[in-house]
Amino acid sequence: MKNSLDVKKILDRVKDAAGVKTDLELCKVLNIKQSALSMSRQRGTINLQSIINFCDSRKISLDWIIKGEDPQAEHLDDLTGKILEMLKGMDEEQRRDILRYTQKTELLEYLLKERRA
Repeated sequence: MKNSLDVKKILDRVKDAAGVKTDLELCKVLNIKQSALSMSRQRGTINLQSIINFCDSRKISLDWIIKGEDPQAEHLDDLTGKILEMLKGMDEEQRRDILRYTQKTELLEYLLKERRA
């Protein structure tokens, strides 16, 4: 029987949710040994209990971590959903760049409004 879980994607989403970049940091977050992580990757299997514990402790959607499905996305309009999916694919630095750009734009709009008043 073919394994339906994409271990690499699951681990990438855990890294993203935890804000970590390295496997060592990931092991600490999941409270597993590096050898267990290595075996998970080799075998294409994963210790679901460590994933469940991680999600429970951080109030993160297990559906998103395991399947990549965001349960809140169905309530969003199409454009917002696309933006969220784009953000999920970015690393932390890229998301910070977008935040800085948005903040600068808001400041510029505020200053222009004040100048006109």
